[in-house]
Amino acid sequence: MNDQLALAGAMTALLKDHAGLGIRLKEVPFDWTSGMHRLTGSFHYITFADGVPTVQELVEYLYDCLIPYCLPKSKVRDALQGIDPALDYHRIVRLGDDAKSLFIKAKNQLESGGEPGELILYALLEWVLKAPRLVSKMYLKTNNNMPVHGTDGIHLGYDEAKDLLTIYFGESKIYQSFSSAADAAFTSMAELLANSGQISREIEILNNLSDLNSLDPAFRAKIADYINP
Repeated sequence: MNDQLALAGAMTALLKDHAGLGIRLKEVPFDWTSGMHRLTGSFHYITFADGVPTVQELVEYLYDCLIPYCLPKSKVRDALQGIDPALDYHRIVRLGDDAKSLFIKAKNQLESGGEPGELILYALLEWVLKAPRLVSKMYLKTNNNMPVHGTDGIHLGYDEAKDLLTIYFGESKIYQSFSSAADAAFTSMAELLANSGQISREIEILNNLSDLNSLDPAFRAKIADYINP
């Protein structure tokens, strides 16, 4: 039990504090069941102020997510280690510049143009599912020596009560029509599930290029055993 509590705490420590997202998004009060015990859904909408969607406020919130989304946790940790904000503020500014540059580079060099949706996906997975991002796909796919395709995000969730780890492969789709977005997302998920080679590549990324090093060695070993049974 103590190990479970410690692992739950370690996983929580990897999460960004997304309390502010609860102000920008509200869940649709819709009791949805699929008839399939492993499939669940939740739906959210942008909050309104004076009858107007608070889109700009959501964009500003997502802007604040650029550093934890775009950069590996190790890079952020090393940059902030022993920092004195009064003397070393340039290190903080540089982190922000690095994150913005990566985001802009990805939008300019990749054909999909789905980076804003992937940023929203990251925030939702951490906020709704409490599943920290363990791989910075943005950081990898802007590396010319390491072309990365596949899913739009890899997150890891932990159910303390069941002592159960769950890998979440995220898919982001932005369409004017919800049904079109849902169809595209389910098509991508079906293709992933039918492609064992792609799943293996995603697991390899998780093994070798993830933020698992941010965890205590004992927890790293537990997660590694789960990923590679």
